[in-house]
Amino acid sequence: MDEESSSSEEDVSSMVLSDPYHRKYAALKRRCQIVKQENRRLVSRVYHVQRLVRRCRRECRLVTDRLDQHGDDYRAAALRAPAPAPPPPERADEPSEPNPKARLKAEKKAKKKLNEPKKPSNPFFQYCQEQRSQLLSQMKNSGGLSKQGLTKQLAANWSLMSSDEKQIYVDRYERDKRQYTLVMQSHRKARSRPAGGRALLRWGR
Repeated sequence: MDEESSSSEEDVSSMVLSDPYHRKYAALKRRCQIVKQENRRLVSRVYHVQRLVRRCRRECRLVTDRLDQHGDDYRAAALRAPAPAPPPPERADEPSEPNPKARLKAEKKAKKKLNEPKKPSNPFFQYCQEQRSQLLSQMKNSGGLSKQGLTKQLAANWSLMSSDEKQIYVDRYERDKRQYTLVMQSHRKARSRPAGGRALLRWGR
């Protein structure tokens, strides 16, 4: 008898699962249970808010009673809310605050560059440094030039110079470059020494 009842229950469950209407009914039933749980949560929140409102009203009543006892005419006072401060204007070109690690790294790099010898200027820049003041004095009578126009004029004059005329500045650059190499080598040696000024000796030598 038990076997027949279990087999009949299995047949009924298989029929229920195979029937699309029963599947929809089961899905709607599960959805209703979920909605009931959400409603219970909402009701509990509403009760909690109501308790907070009643507490706030009691506290306000207590404060007004105290003010009435002291004879404070608070009802005639005008309630003025402070005006909100306007937000600062946002600037798209304003750089954001850099990372502290990146800022320290940049400061160390700048300090290192300050202590290092300066690289020599190339022949064209040496020519510009030499001829800039002369060109400015020549152009004062004709109304003067802007920085951009002065640079363009110097570049045009440089392009018109012959290779022999440019060779003076090339030789000067090569001389400054050799001197820079020697100074940089001594600077690196001095930087690799410890603070005491003595070179480190390895054991066994």
